[in-house]
Amino acid sequence: MEGVASGHFITGIRIGGEHVLLDPFNRGALLTVETCGEVVRRALGRPVRLQAEHFAPVTNRQFLVRVLANLKGVYWRQEAWDKVVRVIDRTLALEPHRGGRAAPTRARPGATWGGSIAGRRLGSAT
Repeated sequence: MEGVASGHFITGIRIGGEHVLLDPFNRGALLTVETCGEVVRRALGRPVRLQAEHFAPVTNRQFLVRVLANLKGVYWRQEAWDKVVRVIDRTLALEPHRGGRAAPTRARPGATWGGSIAGRRLGSAT
């Protein structure tokens, strides 16, 4: 099984020389190149034109980073900050350059910066 980077993470497997595409977020639905375009359009909210390079396999490291990014999003929405921090730490272990110019560091989600918490203004409902 291999990950395919197409704007919406899709998995694929090669069977007898044929590339079979699956949507892991839709119970493993079988996709064609055309239906991939529709899935990506819905995910991005705009029309897309998929090229052959969009269906190229990603590396194992890229696959893990993508899974971690999805987990971070889930945990962020749940405000499970300890889990967010652990995911960030694992992402930095895989891709230290994401930590900025110097040594890999991370901000603590939920910390305040200029009167906001996690990107939201204090006292606001959003």
